[in-house]
Amino acid sequence: MKHRMGFCALAALLSCGDEATVVIPSVRPPVVERCSESVPRTFEVYFILNVSGSMETFLTAMRDQLEAFALGFPDVDVNGDRLLVDYYVIGFVNDHAFFPEGAARMTSSIAVAQAIQDAIDAATGDRNFDGSNNSERSENMLDAVDAALDNISNADRKLFLIASLDPFANQGERLLPNFTVQNAYADVRDRLQSSRADSFVYAFTNGDLEGFDRSYRGQAAIQADGLFDLGVLLGDTSGVGSILNQIAEEVACGDPDRGGSS
Repeated sequence: MKHRMGFCALAALLSCGDEATVVIPSVRPPVVERCSESVPRTFEVYFILNVSGSMETFLTAMRDQLEAFALGFPDVDVNGDRLLVDYYVIGFVNDHAFFPEGAARMTSSIAVAQAIQDAIDAATGDRNFDGSNNSERSENMLDAVDAALDNISNADRKLFLIASLDPFANQGERLLPNFTVQNAYADVRDRLQSSRADSFVYAFTNGDLEGFDRSYRGQAAIQADGLFDLGVLLGDTSGVGSILNQIAEEVACGDPDRGGSS
């Protein structure tokens, strides 16, 4: 009866007595048109990931949904040429490293999934990548992002996917047991901002992370193209694949002036 009363409000010409029959017209749901051709042809994708223990649930979900991410890229560009997508994984705790060691560039989602797992394994048990203890909350994100920026080439478009629940230290600060952060927040932020003509930044945070969700020690936050709350995603990791898929489509088909996908 509750639903029938709702129909009364929406269609006053219908009789909604107890004996009335409500006829619901058949309406086809709108068809979502996906981008079938990319404007750029060559891409570099950087997964810059905090791989400390607090991140394992999300990273496992991301690892398992990488095929959905790859499928977000169209097969061809506007000239009919097949897209070329290179992937890189940079893990960070108090130190940072490219995975897999010695062969950073990857071209398949399967290889990326293994690289993410390798990074998780390397930090298992509250360890840094050199095997030392990582018993503090702050991490070394800035040097990891800087390493990605130093690695970029002349690809048509770059994508930085940054994920962390934890705060990050600034230049000159010491992290256990003996790591000193080499890069300043303002410099890394400005390098990311200066590359926005052909780069996209998406961040997965705790919803209140300094430097992304709000200012960093009084300095303006990094301007991201999308911010996603890990607190929500950790409660339902089934949405991770859909988000990754949408990000890939936006990067491939979106206006570099951030006008959205075509």
